[in-house]
Amino acid sequence: MSDENKQVAQKSADDLAFEAVQRKAKLYTASELVPKIYQGNTPMALANTVIALNLAHRIGADELMVMQNLFVIQGRPSWSSVFIISALNSCGKFSPIRFAMSDLGPIDIAGKRVKNLECRAVCNELASGERLEGPPVSIQTAIAEGWYTKSGSKWPNMPELMLRYRAAAFFGRLYAPELLNGMQTIEESEDEGIRNVTPSTPESIIGLASVAKEALTNKESGDDFQLESEKPETVDLSELLITLEEYARSGSTPEACRKEISETLARGESDVAKLTALLEKAKRAHK
Repeated sequence: MSDENKQVAQKSADDLAFEAVQRKAKLYTASELVPKIYQGNTPMALANTVIALNLAHRIGADELMVMQNLFVIQGRPSWSSVFIISALNSCGKFSPIRFAMSDLGPIDIAGKRVKNLECRAVCNELASGERLEGPPVSIQTAIAEGWYTKSGSKWPNMPELMLRYRAAAFFGRLYAPELLNGMQTIEESEDEGIRNVTPSTPESIIGLASVAKEALTNKESGDDFQLESEKPETVDLSELLITLEEYARSGSTPEACRKEISETLARGESDVAKLTALLEKAKRAHK
């Protein structure tokens, strides 16, 4: 086969692979189980889904899990910290991630005395059995970097949870950079002053059968899509998790409700709709 024929054959294979991804992406855009940025009969939803599928393939993660835990914050993709911990635990390279907490003594900030807690993510490398320790992060670090004193910061109210989230991100960036792909967590982006402004698509979506039929009969991407009006919506998974953690620790929350919240957080639930429903339930039960 001549070089020219080989190039034509390769190009055809690449085109077929890209069309196959688009067909799969169109099926996802018709599902209510994916976040709103992937839903609907729009070019943006299709493009977002194709990119998410590509990312899932590159890091070897479940496609739906990637879409549920990938957030766009002012044009910058960011992972939820829950996903980072889950990905580290399921990648097959490490034993379950644990967090070593220590108290370095009290420090003063804005006239208030607080504990200078320090956290490291630790585990064992399965291949060698070597103990791995991530970089430490402390309350002093959060103060020095301006995270703790930032307006609306979650650090003063939930220091232990924020320390664990940041320690997990540091560990992943050091020992499993292929999972993070150089992206920050939601909490890191917010500490830098970038709020989560992931847009949503309209509530109405087309049926799965019609999308599948259309995907199988059309080779061009997006040429038959009609733009629909969009309304902005803020999705903040980390804030939901932190608020639920507060209810789980509150003595004013009924025991059964605290148990349900704790079990939900322990299994790494990241579905915003489910977490929001649980939060509303906790608010109603709160005494």
